[in-house]
Amino acid sequence: MLIVQLNFFMLLLLSGISVHAWYKLDRKDPAYQPFFRLLSMTMLILLLEIFSDLLNSELYLHLIALHKMIDMLGFLLAPVVPVLAVLYVYKRICRYKKIPAGIALLLSLPFVANAIFSVGSIWFHWIFTIDADNLYQ
Repeated sequence: MLIVQLNFFMLLLLSGISVHAWYKLDRKDPAYQPFFRLLSMTMLILLLEIFSDLLNSELYLHLIALHKMIDMLGFLLAPVVPVLAVLYVYKRICRYKKIPAGIALLLSLPFVANAIFSVGSIWFHWIFTIDADNLYQ
């Protein structure tokens, strides 16, 4: 339960930061969008983690499919946060330059590999497994 409380606290903290950023940052700045996407994606992953921790119990055997989907989505979105952080730093340094196609392709490789492993884990248990008792391992 402590993990849920910590994730909930971080979600509240990031919500406050994003509300403050929404009103105080210049929305026309090219670096603003990657920053706000980074905050939003981090909050989404924290929310998925909270739901995963709450569903990780024998009490919710009837929700085992939902638990698997939440875990798969969490693992699927995990590389988005570091990539968005790289894009944010790039936009802060090279404010008005477009991202070259080679860099975009390089940044998409973790998504492809992680998508294969995350979706495959539902059937082949590569990254995670949820047993018949609805316990995450």
